[in-house]
Amino acid sequence: MPKAFSDKQRERINNELMVKGKKLFSKYGLKKTSIADITKAVGISQGAFYSFYPSKETLFYAVIKLEENRIRQKILEEVDFETSGIKEHLKKFMFCILDIIEKNTLIQQLLSTNEMETIMENIPEEAEELHIQSDIQFMNEIIKKWQKDEILITENPEVIVGLFRTLFLLPFSKKVIGESNYKRTIEILVDFIAEGLARR
Repeated sequence: MPKAFSDKQRERINNELMVKGKKLFSKYGLKKTSIADITKAVGISQGAFYSFYPSKETLFYAVIKLEENRIRQKILEEVDFETSGIKEHLKKFMFCILDIIEKNTLIQQLLSTNEMETIMENIPEEAEELHIQSDIQFMNEIIKKWQKDEILITENPEVIVGLFRTLFLLPFSKKVIGESNYKRTIEILVDFIAEGLARR
């Protein structure tokens, strides 16, 4: 039975689990990262790990939620969501997300290997629903504001979110698209989406 930790120790260990977990998940992915790998990196026993998280999937989920919040904050800081110049704001938003995907190895692991499905199978159903709603709500609020100001087409916001998600999966199809043509393909597609979403 693992020893009891003080509140201060638990906070420190949990922070270490998040940091070391993120590093390992980013490098190896969920399936190739074991609890033994994580506990060795943190310096605790495997038994102690279970006093923090019931599985490596729940740790990965906690890491992803923290990373998503960081990414959303970055987007809000870098993209102007005011109503003037809507086409340019839409393009900047799309390029901002694409750049994050290109540089963030954790997000790449999550999307390229469909590991989100494995994670969702191992967390409570209510947590899965909250995650999905939080993901949708972030962009829904911005889209609805633009629609209220009559500068974005009248379409179900969730459909527009789906359009963005489709675009953001394209970095994983570079070979199919053709790496030499990928950058220009994305530029044209982003232009088309911004033009199509902006109300005339």
